[in-house]
Amino acid sequence: MNHRFFEEWLLSEKELDPAQKQRLDEHLQTCEKCQTLARAWQEVHMEIELSEWVMPQPGFAQRWQGKLAEDRQKKHQRHAFWAFTLSSAVAALFAVPLFFVAFPLSDSPIFSLWVALYKLTAAVEFIDGVTTFVLTFLRAISTALPHSMGIAMGVSAFGLIVIWVFAMYRIRSVRRTSQ
Repeated sequence: MNHRFFEEWLLSEKELDPAQKQRLDEHLQTCEKCQTLARAWQEVHMEIELSEWVMPQPGFAQRWQGKLAEDRQKKHQRHAFWAFTLSSAVAALFAVPLFFVAFPLSDSPIFSLWVALYKLTAAVEFIDGVTTFVLTFLRAISTALPHSMGIAMGVSAFGLIVIWVFAMYRIRSVRRTSQ
């Protein structure tokens, strides 16, 4: 037997219409499971009505609001730290190869020039290869996906860029206000 409607009626705070009350009363006369549920629900209501209300200690609201503000500040600092760390790691990925191009480890100026030129041409070829790969990948995706999906992906990418810029702005403004 499907007890769902009867259980919902038993636990409902709304007033039942007379036909629903009659069906529920008839069902309760024959169903032990629903009788047990009705008794338990009445006991819960009695416990709630008989329980003593406890008032918070004076100053609770101020302490709670202070703790909430402190937690929000800590959460903001954690987010700022991870945004800074991630941005720094990405910047380091690009800066380290450029550092070795600009400051080779050899002492001979001619050798240093050749190494720098080689590294520069290798970096240019690498960047060209990555660019070609990315463009080919994007062309393949654009032909495989419908135009609406491409637009959605473009808007999503733009949104992520905006979020990143806003996060960097917030980090910078937090640093300015804390100094």
